[in-house]
Amino acid sequence: MKARLNLSSWYRLCAYTIMKNKLIIHQIKKYTGSILLLIGLFSAFSLKAQDLDPAKVKELVASRHFVFKAQTMLPLGGPTKQLTTDYDMVVSGDSLVTYLPYVGRAYTPTLNGEGGVNFTATDFTYEAKEKKKGSWEIIMVPKGKDVRQLTLTISSNGTAYLQVISNSRQSISYNGYIIEKKK
Repeated sequence: MKARLNLSSWYRLCAYTIMKNKLIIHQIKKYTGSILLLIGLFSAFSLKAQDLDPAKVKELVASRHFVFKAQTMLPLGGPTKQLTTDYDMVVSGDSLVTYLPYVGRAYTPTLNGEGGVNFTATDFTYEAKEKKKGSWEIIMVPKGKDVRQLTLTISSNGTAYLQVISNSRQSISYNGYIIEKKK
């Protein structure tokens, strides 16, 4: 025997389904803020774990021997991406080696087919300026490379922000921290 829904039962079923869906959406909205807050706190504490003394930061900048470790990639016009692989930029006196990912628009194709911001430069300028509250701004200009300029802003505790400006691609930025280069 088949059960038939009369019109009032059908309306009650639809109303129940709508109310249930609204409750689920409300719960998602309610907990999304908490989840985002926890992610933000976790990110802040992971950066705090890399704290350096301001005197050590000054020493590393002056010696030109340090490594920038990228943790977050910030493509121009795209979503922020947490990096799970070890990407870095090594500054060691007379050489600059970058191994960084790239996401964005390329205005001209690369001939070697290599993606990312990957190069080694021995001919580059390095200009460091001390800013407010013990922070530093370092401008590096590699000669003969697709990358026009790298601007590294380092806070007094060692957290850092790197902006890469290229001749043939959109600019891209990275958040991370600096550490002493192992000899």
